[in-house]
Amino acid sequence: MRVLQWRPRTPAQRSTPEAGPLPWKFPAIGEFAGRARYVPGDVENLPPPLRAAAGTVMDMEFAGIASPGSRSVGQSLYRECSGQSLLGGLVIPEQDLDFIP
Repeated sequence: MRVLQWRPRTPAQRSTPEAGPLPWKFPAIGEFAGRARYVPGDVENLPPPLRAAAGTVMDMEFAGIASPGSRSVGQSLYRECSGQSLLGGLVIPEQDLDFIP
């Protein structure tokens, strides 16, 4: 068994007027975002191809941010990039995805 030396926690970095905002980078459109399980909130009202894809794990890529006036305003949008074409090329809001670490 390996024993690790205890270290005190470092305080979380915070945004302050003196230090400026924390660095935040949105991924580029088309950039790989990771593997995620498709878990829509209302499966019964989905078209049959999306209903069949519910619960499936697939590779996702960043597709942009939802525009004002859309159903998922302000959310990150993702598109399947695994080649399985389970989602038919549709973009999916982040609320319907469970990313796997």
